[in-house]
Amino acid sequence: MSNERLMMEGQLSGLKNETRSLKLKVEGLCGSLRENLNTALTPINELDIPMISQQARDLELTYAELQGKESRIARLNKELGRG
Repeated sequence: MSNERLMMEGQLSGLKNETRSLKLKVEGLCGSLRENLNTALTPINELDIPMISQQARDLELTYAELQGKESRIARLNKELGRG
């Protein structure tokens, strides 16, 4: 196996680990947002809008980062002849 191919394999492995972590973070943020926006649990006048807003921004940034990494994974898989 060529050195270049080994480097791509290493990058691919690292990216896959990172995407797993990012997916867990997205799931956690979604769960937290769902809970914090549930007006059956928290009256509207008690909603912590600044926190909810920050979580929504975190979700947006995390999702964008995940998409970028998944795009890179697809490119590496293509270069390695896997897709």
